[in-house]
Amino acid sequence: MEDLCPLKKSKNKRWKYQKRLDQLTEKIEDTLRKDFVSNPGGYQLVKDLYDTEVLVACHEMALPTLQEVEHELHDQISKAAHEKEIVFTKYKKIQDFDNLVESKQNLIRVLVKQNLGARERLDYQQNELIQYIQASLGNHEGEIKSIKQSLDDNIANEVGKFTSIPLPYLEHTKQQGKSRCAVVDLSLQRLGGCGQSSQNCMIHKGT
Repeated sequence: MEDLCPLKKSKNKRWKYQKRLDQLTEKIEDTLRKDFVSNPGGYQLVKDLYDTEVLVACHEMALPTLQEVEHELHDQISKAAHEKEIVFTKYKKIQDFDNLVESKQNLIRVLVKQNLGARERLDYQQNELIQYIQASLGNHEGEIKSIKQSLDDNIANEVGKFTSIPLPYLEHTKQQGKSRCAVVDLSLQRLGGCGQSSQNCMIHKGT
């Protein structure tokens, strides 16, 4: 509304100036018509010259105003172009952000879709693994029991042999040369031990 007031004032001022110019022109033409009443050709020439000078004067008066308006329009165009560029930049950022959000949402949808059956697949694979282990153990259960029984028998046999060895065969002592020697080799019990059990003597000789 405020922008319309100067425009309205300018129109009113222009109308007043134009009315005043028309009045002056009419008076001047009346004067020229009286002065050149006997010379119509001269009257027309002077009238044309007067009209031309008035037109030139009007254009000269209007030129500064037109230049000022031109500068104002140029400033407004520059300002509008700058504002348009700012708006376009913001729009581009919003568009880029929307595209980024859309891509993230698509990624989330894919991940959610992939993870929907993850728990079920994990349980299924776990059950398969347990069944495979149970099946493998079941196939080798007899073999495992046989090996265990064989190991138990061998351990019991070796322990039995070890417990039947007389104590002197197990005792050792260090000599002056720092070599270890069985006590039975240094004792008279050696002969008695060999006499009592040929098996023990064989074990002693093996040691």
